[in-house]
Amino acid sequence: MQDNAKQIALYRSEIIEKFINIEKIMNLIISQYYFKKVRIDFLLDVLYNQYSNFALRLEIIKKILPEFDSKIEYDLRKLNVTRNYFAHWDVTLFKNEMGKPSQESYTPHPKNKDKTLDFQESYQEFIEKENEITEYLFEEYKKLGGVFIKESIS
Repeated sequence: MQDNAKQIALYRSEIIEKFINIEKIMNLIISQYYFKKVRIDFLLDVLYNQYSNFALRLEIIKKILPEFDSKIEYDLRKLNVTRNYFAHWDVTLFKNEMGKPSQESYTPHPKNKDKTLDFQESYQEFIEKENEITEYLFEEYKKLGGVFIKESIS
């Protein structure tokens, strides 16, 4: 059980980091569209505001990118749900019979408490889609004139 918890913690950190990157690219797209450049003040004051969220960013992107792929939108929403499961869902229940203690535990699925949330499967689904989504969004950013400056660490 301890090894499983450690693995889930590793999955959790990877998924959250990768989703932060996705949201960063979404923010860059929005800034690039409205200002023809990335404006740090706009990013910090508006898009990184605590009340600015994924749903708002996605709705803005759907409006400013008329050819936005509906499959990408669907996959983005799924990635966000998975990210939320890993970031917020940490309910562990222990299976037992008639009040006897048990070491066997499970995490009920948020959408159906009679099912178990399979973190391994959710992680795999996320990883399979994340790269395609990130590349798609980055290409959209570049189409708007956005540039990426790769800094070398000396």
